[in-house]
Amino acid sequence: MAPTDDYSMVVARFPTAETMQYKVVGTGVWHDGSYTYTVPEPGRAVLDATQTDTGQPITYSLGLRCSDNTSGNYRYSIGDSPEPSGEHTATYLFQNMRP
Repeated sequence: MAPTDDYSMVVARFPTAETMQYKVVGTGVWHDGSYTYTVPEPGRAVLDATQTDTGQPITYSLGLRCSDNTSGNYRYSIGDSPEPSGEHTATYLFQNMRP
């Protein structure tokens, strides 16, 4: 899915096997967290994470639809939020990938 005005570009990096950092392009702010990663089927992945750089940790889940090994789009849900909708969709690009 190509980014449009309705979508954001997110850059993520993985300093260790259990930690991640991400930022929405244009904000200049990196967010820290921890994560687990599963692949329920080819071309799909689930990243369950906790953002830890806030006063209260924020737990969220990303359902990734992969275009290739480093990019694609995802839908996210936070805590008890309702079912993801269009405004919960963004493009991702992984940096510093580890096997």
